[in-house]
Amino acid sequence: EKAQATGVDDPLLSATGALLGTPAYMAPDQLEGQPSTAASDQFSFCTALYEALYGQRPFTGDTVATLVATARAGSVKDVATAEVPAAVRRVVLRGLRANPADRFPSMNALIDALESSATRSRRVAVGIAAVALVGLTLIAVLRPAAASKLSAACQLGHDRHQAMLSPARLQQVHASLTGAGASWQESTWAIVSRGLNERAAAWAAQSDESCEAILSRAAMAGPWVGRLACLEDRWTELGAAVDVLITAGPRSPERAPRVIERLAGPEACLHATGQTNGDSAAVEARRAATERSAQALALFDLGRYQEGEALTAPPDAGIEDSRAPSVRFAHARNLEELGRHDESQREFFEAGLGASREGDLKLQGAAWAEQAQLVGYVRALPDEGERWAQQAEAIAVSTGDRALEERVASVRGLINMRRGHLPEAQKYFATVERLVRERAGENTPAHARAISNLAGSMLRQGHTAEALPLLEQSAQLLVDTLGPENPDVFVALNSWGAALGESGKMEEAAGVFQRVLEGYRRTLAPTNPRIGTATFNVAEAQARSGHPDKAAAMYQQAVDVWSLSLGPEAPQLAAALAGLGQAQLDLNQNTEAKASLTRATDLCEKHACEPEDEASVRFCLAKALWASKPSQAAARTQALKSVALYKPLGAAAETQRQAVETWLAAHP
Repeated sequence: EKAQATGVDDPLLSATGALLGTPAYMAPDQLEGQPSTAASDQFSFCTALYEALYGQRPFTGDTVATLVATARAGSVKDVATAEVPAAVRRVVLRGLRANPADRFPSMNALIDALESSATRSRRVAVGIAAVALVGLTLIAVLRPAAASKLSAACQLGHDRHQAMLSPARLQQVHASLTGAGASWQESTWAIVSRGLNERAAAWAAQSDESCEAILSRAAMAGPWVGRLACLEDRWTELGAAVDVLITAGPRSPERAPRVIERLAGPEACLHATGQTNGDSAAVEARRAATERSAQALALFDLGRYQEGEALTAPPDAGIEDSRAPSVRFAHARNLEELGRHDESQREFFEAGLGASREGDLKLQGAAWAEQAQLVGYVRALPDEGERWAQQAEAIAVSTGDRALEERVASVRGLINMRRGHLPEAQKYFATVERLVRERAGENTPAHARAISNLAGSMLRQGHTAEALPLLEQSAQLLVDTLGPENPDVFVALNSWGAALGESGKMEEAAGVFQRVLEGYRRTLAPTNPRIGTATFNVAEAQARSGHPDKAAAMYQQAVDVWSLSLGPEAPQLAAALAGLGQAQLDLNQNTEAKASLTRATDLCEKHACEPEDEASVRFCLAKALWASKPSQAAARTQALKSVALYKPLGAAAETQRQAVETWLAAHP
């Protein structure tokens, strides 16, 4: 009956036996009567691109039925050529996969992957450009003609959805994210607006289609009802995200792309099933909870944790706590960032338990994944955290939730870092990088962060040579996607500079740190603490490069910035003063060194510096005091305190301890 209804057995042949017209470019799911989607558009696009690259279409078939069969079997003609890079072929073949869920998450992700794969082949680049030129026309032909007018009931929903992302509201988001006038903010806006519009366009088409299907096919409306309910949740989340972005202002616009990354992708509801509770009160309660939790998570993504916590906090004492599981989950996430770990742990448990009662497996899995990170990594109980992670992973597998799979892999990587199982951690972070690349695309900020995390796991193992190019790639990717002045770019550059320093490439590290410092000076207030940090890093690189004069000047600048921004007693000053004192010793400025190092020691006594850092400061002070002849007894006292601080550190500080003891033996 299905074949007869869809015509899959009807021959569509020319006189020569070739399949006629557009069916040859249609996805098997579309040929079988399923609705046109972004995934079927990808299949059509890649069929045309395959033909442009290889001179023939990927699948053979004399009828629609045989064409569907070959496409379902993945029987692509073997016509690979050296002129088409293997990376490009892999991208095209992924777009031709039989299962829509196995294709790219969006056309944007497909195009990004093609562009990054085709840069070395002029012929391939030309082929992609040619297919892109006709792609919209091809997709328009393959999609069923849209109804000229929606029914009155569906039009109401359509208009409500359009209002969520009206030009006026988009203009408000634009004004909020670009109000400071920084050049990088326009790049941020471009990412945000593209993500919002991509989702809104896809969900509008799916919502209209689902609504009309329910009205016209009442006897078979079940699957469409579930799909429409899923879409209503997505629309609510989108509206909540827009509400928060409108208030982003100058506080955290660089983090706005993370709000978009959290939103489900355009394809999120294509395979949704199930019924919804028809009780209007229950539907409204669900909508309100979805909106509230989405707003709190958007605030979380923007780093506004106190606002997110307040929005989702429990009722006053004595009032029954009836918060929805999604609201408790959002509350737990913000509590964790505020350092309220006991409360956060309880909330994650209650959120997961409530989600289990409601049959919301995805939320339950998300709660267990965050519980795993909190317990296993933050609270340093890796065995307990691993048990929560295993439960989350089981849910990810059973539901096919790729986003949850990605999060679980990241959490298990962190737990293995905490255990000291670094090769295992690297494997998990490599999995995260692959999943993010497949979900978001290669040329995205999310992929840049995934690359950086993978590189970090390599650095922990001493694999600096392998990590360095990844950190450089991550930084450059953020420059390309966010603009060269975005604060996130400077954070990535700083990580790259630190790795260069660890590998002994001090001159290169100094150059990268100087680039960060100049960027911060252009984009931040003169007394911003980040400028102090960047200045300190430049000083460290100069000191290790054998330039004590340059280092001393930069250390002094770091002291000045931190004193103004954090206060004259801030613990950060100890490190800068210690570096300054060592540089002054190297320049034979012993009186100045004594003053700097005495102040650093006093700060360590007040703020409990790390033992190794305090030991180093006291040894430097000992050398400065010895140079002041009347203070030689005090010098030995400081050196002995340094040895006492090094001893409990064992083998990790053996070399430093021996150096101090050797000095003591030479200075009786």
